[in-house]
Amino acid sequence: MNYIGAVVLSFEEAGELNKIVPWKVDSIEKVWEDLQKDGIPLGGMIYLSTCNRVEFIYTLTDPTAHTDFILSLVQKLPPLADGIRPRALQGRQALLHLLRLTSGLESMVLGETEIRAQLKDAYEAARKKKMADQRLNILFRNLLQEARIIRSSISMSNLPLSVATLATKYLQQHEQDLNPEASYVIIGSGPMSRQAAEYLSKSGKNLILVNRTPEKVQAHADRIGASVFSFDHFMNKTKSFGPIAAIVTATSHPDAFITEKFASEIIDKNNSGNSQKNLVLVDMAMPPDVSPDTEKRKEISLVSMESLKNDLEKNKKKRKQAAEEAEEFIEESLFRIEVNLVSGMSGPLISKIQKKVKNKARDHLNLLLEDRLSHLSKKDRRLIYTWAIQANRDMNRIHRDGLELMIRNLYTYDQDDRAQKGSV
Repeated sequence: MNYIGAVVLSFEEAGELNKIVPWKVDSIEKVWEDLQKDGIPLGGMIYLSTCNRVEFIYTLTDPTAHTDFILSLVQKLPPLADGIRPRALQGRQALLHLLRLTSGLESMVLGETEIRAQLKDAYEAARKKKMADQRLNILFRNLLQEARIIRSSISMSNLPLSVATLATKYLQQHEQDLNPEASYVIIGSGPMSRQAAEYLSKSGKNLILVNRTPEKVQAHADRIGASVFSFDHFMNKTKSFGPIAAIVTATSHPDAFITEKFASEIIDKNNSGNSQKNLVLVDMAMPPDVSPDTEKRKEISLVSMESLKNDLEKNKKKRKQAAEEAEEFIEESLFRIEVNLVSGMSGPLISKIQKKVKNKARDHLNLLLEDRLSHLSKKDRRLIYTWAIQANRDMNRIHRDGLELMIRNLYTYDQDDRAQKGSV
């Protein structure tokens, strides 16, 4: 377990979501290469970047190099504002954090459904870039499976299930001021954009999905009955669209592209036929997609991640109580993940031992057939070889089961022993 670590910069460490932005890197491959140039014994690394957190989940081939990794990583990244320090977790603490994170227990919205999809996407990206080693492969397969079990134990009555559903619910507060015939535009192809589109489609809204690569959202648009346009088409030919009631955006764009001027053009076009007076902007991106100066116009209402964060702070006690219900399941899931990691990583070692045993047994059998059993016929020799091969297979199964049982029992004893020492 000591080979695994995580460096965490979330809304909890930063306080303000915009202070996470410096660590939203353009190229994780560059960071990966620079760390290796520094001699860091990296096994694998996954980069997670969401609206409210940035995390580097990594493995080392030398478990004593965590401090070196953290110091080198921080040097490669832009400096953070004074007083902000990321969390550095290793071993069991890192696993515990990742399990809670995948289950939605460390999110701004308790039990949110988006984080699991975001983690899965981050893992798949690392795998394609050949930055996920065997430990990370075993870890993430188990994390995603255990998260479903834990999520089912959380009491989420009257609680939103995602940042997207919470954000889009704010639209209901403004519906009386919006044109029911106007369109709702969703920009982006990530989990939050998909969730928002899903939520709005259930209320029968006229939806327009916008993305730099329209093909990425076409299948989803077909399923929910939405129109699709490219990002450039929407930004440059907005006047060709009908009235727009709201824009929901969650992209990785580095700058705020929805400016006061752009939003005003939509308002003015909406008002040209006296069909609508207001426009709602829901910005779930970090860094923000919407410029704060859009609120200069009284007809524009802005829902930002900061406003969502403040609203969630008011509900903190209720979220904490619900999260505590899941804690009893955390330890069970954590133990299963640890055991599967030990078992999975011991596989190559067991295979190596079995190969040595097989080669040694074959050498002894050949010596025996050439010496004391040299008088046997070819048929008898084949019979002995067949028996030896089957016996070797049977012994391999016993050997593997025995070694895995020994490792599991040893690990269980070690955990119990540490727990007892900690309680003294």
